[in-house]
Amino acid sequence: MHALELARRECRAGLDLGRRTGLAPATVATLTCGLGTALRQSGLPDEARPVLAEAEALAATADASATRLAALEGLGVIEETGASKRMAIRYFEQAARLAAQAGDSVREIGLLNRLAVVAASQLRFADAESFAHRALDIAAGLGDPEQAARAIDGAKLVAWYLGDLDELERLAAGAEPRLRSDGEWYLQFVLLESAYVPAARGQWTVADARVEEGLALNDRIGNRAERPLLLALAARLDRWRGRLDTAWARCVDACELVTRVGADWMLSWARTELGALLLELNEPGPAIDRLEEGRRVARACHSSTVELWSVGHLCRATLRVGDERSAAAHVQEMADLIGLVTVPAGRAFLGAEDALAAYSEAALELGDPTPAHEVMEPLLEAADRAGHLPAHARASLVLARADRTAGNVHQACRRLRHARNSAEAGSLAVLSLDVVDALAEVTDGIERAEHLATAAGYRDALRAHRLNGPPGGTRSPLVESPVATVGDPDVVAARAGRAVDLVYQGWRTSSAHGAHRELTRRVALEEFELAERSGGSSHKSAASQGPRILEQVFTLVDSSAERDYREALVLDSGRDDFRAWSASFPR
Repeated sequence: MHALELARRECRAGLDLGRRTGLAPATVATLTCGLGTALRQSGLPDEARPVLAEAEALAATADASATRLAALEGLGVIEETGASKRMAIRYFEQAARLAAQAGDSVREIGLLNRLAVVAASQLRFADAESFAHRALDIAAGLGDPEQAARAIDGAKLVAWYLGDLDELERLAAGAEPRLRSDGEWYLQFVLLESAYVPAARGQWTVADARVEEGLALNDRIGNRAERPLLLALAARLDRWRGRLDTAWARCVDACELVTRVGADWMLSWARTELGALLLELNEPGPAIDRLEEGRRVARACHSSTVELWSVGHLCRATLRVGDERSAAAHVQEMADLIGLVTVPAGRAFLGAEDALAAYSEAALELGDPTPAHEVMEPLLEAADRAGHLPAHARASLVLARADRTAGNVHQACRRLRHARNSAEAGSLAVLSLDVVDALAEVTDGIERAEHLATAAGYRDALRAHRLNGPPGGTRSPLVESPVATVGDPDVVAARAGRAVDLVYQGWRTSSAHGAHRELTRRVALEEFELAERSGGSSHKSAASQGPRILEQVFTLVDSSAERDYREALVLDSGRDDFRAWSASFPR
């Protein structure tokens, strides 16, 4: 700070002298720009802004293009981190034109990269990609590996937002050799962001290796200021594959660390990621708190991209707690943000696939199927072209729910089978569970039994990664299906009654009685557990008897395999308690 104070003092002294002696206009512009730059670098943007604006005007009058370029770039930096990203783009574009006119390719590459990053933060992905590709073209013409690696920055970010896996893979492969020999600071970001390529394709061994290498590199260079972003990036991949305990630890670490390093946009990102995770843990109340903070901070630092993520998840979270009025308001807010999104032809904002799905599903539950089709259908097409398994599975699931709501069960089943293929190919545990639960809701008989058994297996796998006394007082959540935890209590409780039907139907249609006994026992017990935990109070007592009654059902079906199980129960005078219990559940 001493050096900056000295710079400010010398610039002011020079300007005072100029006023007395009549310095050339170009020199006055240079001194004014120097003062403005020193003020900006001293953390005084409000004082720097008018000084740099004066310097830009003086330089334009004096035809001092280098000084004007520096002033414009300084103004852009102030607005980039301040209140007007739109003004930042305007300043950077003017500066980039001046750099091009002056033949300063290195400066132009830097400005185009800044433009790509700022435009992406405003959801202007088509413009962002255009800026990034111009930087790449200029760098390629220079033949300088350092500039080529530098030019990748904006292009890599845009490819990540758009879920363009091939482009992201190509850019990372081009940058890594240079960065591994000289560029460790930047390499950590390349490793974490490009880990999404194998992860989205279900290649988790490769993805894990890149994540671990990137985090280890961050540890080695001691770059704590950027670690929250790296942790949030890693946590989303953990969410994809159902490692919810690891995701929790990384999100909490990111949120705690970012409060110490003081980067608002990273705070909004970390809080939003934690909120999305809490939603998957069926903790909508705590999720709302984190998501609202993420939205508030994103608005304060004018990051429309993170604001869209947070608002999308808020649509679902508020609906989960029964607050339809807030959910409807968030749905409208999300629609307004989506209206700002521009993407290149044939592409979609795949980087926000979960938030866009949450919004579309909330709108569907509130009676409006339009977002499911207008948002999810282009996203599904883009995901299919990109080979992006999470986005493909999630879009297919949302569209299937829209089809089912419209009464097109056949189309819903077809979409759900596609969703299941993508989710299982990607080893996406939470998505796979959601899809199989949805399949169980639209099928019956042995097919439904198989889906429920598969869902039970996914729940078991997710329980291996459940939270056990997480920090901050949040209770340890069980991962269950949204239908089981959010639906009408009577509908939830009815599943226990259907479980009894399932036992008999599955038993009759299976030749592998021994194996199927375990399958049906497991599924029915799961249904009883969900009904007891989530059903209405009138059903809790009856559901709690499920495990005992279930064994009685097995005994009866064993002895009367070709009879309707109700007839078998009637013939057994000792089963009056079961008949009364069974009748308490709606069918």
